[in-house]
Amino acid sequence: MNSYRAILLLVFLFLATSLSLSVRADSRLPPGKPAAGPPAKGMLLVARRGLTDRRFAKSVILVVQHGQQGTLGLIINRKSHLRLSHIRPEMKVEDRQVYYGGPVARRLIFFLLRRSTLQDQTERVVDDILVGVSREVMQGLLSSNTGNDKLRLYSGHAGWAVEQLENEIRRGDWYLLPADPDAVFSDNPGRLWQDLIETRDPAGILAQHASGLAAW
Repeated sequence: MNSYRAILLLVFLFLATSLSLSVRADSRLPPGKPAAGPPAKGMLLVARRGLTDRRFAKSVILVVQHGQQGTLGLIINRKSHLRLSHIRPEMKVEDRQVYYGGPVARRLIFFLLRRSTLQDQTERVVDDILVGVSREVMQGLLSSNTGNDKLRLYSGHAGWAVEQLENEIRRGDWYLLPADPDAVFSDNPGRLWQDLIETRDPAGILAQHASGLAAW
């Protein structure tokens, strides 16, 4: 078992024995089923409009693992104020901005790598997107000046125990879309949720305008 799979196993065991990290139900949200189909590795979760859980509101999550032990994902549209040197000062490599990957295991650094050939100690998520946690591999990539358009670092991750994500999807908390590598490595991740939600929920925009006009 390589180090990546060993760490994932520990993460899943943590999920199975910890408190639920599912999105809290919001009674103000109308019932709905924005998702289409079951969740799977390599898909995007797009938070529905009006979701008030601060951990996941307006988030876009890439599902990197989904199976009998639960689901693991990385929030891909939130930059953070953290630098790699803040979390791994012992790594003598080029400093790099770290994205907020989720509320679980914040000191664990995941990386997404855009490369067509499989890198040692990584796993393919979808198309040319690989995921890994190996510090040695990350250090090698940074030392070789792999740019932000090919390599992104994430502090922590999002996690669901078995059936938790399915329950949230049935409740209508998430849109489920195929992952687009260009979206995952967007030049403007801060716009990603807005761009995706406008393609999936244009009625929500009209409802907001109507509400504003009524208030005016």
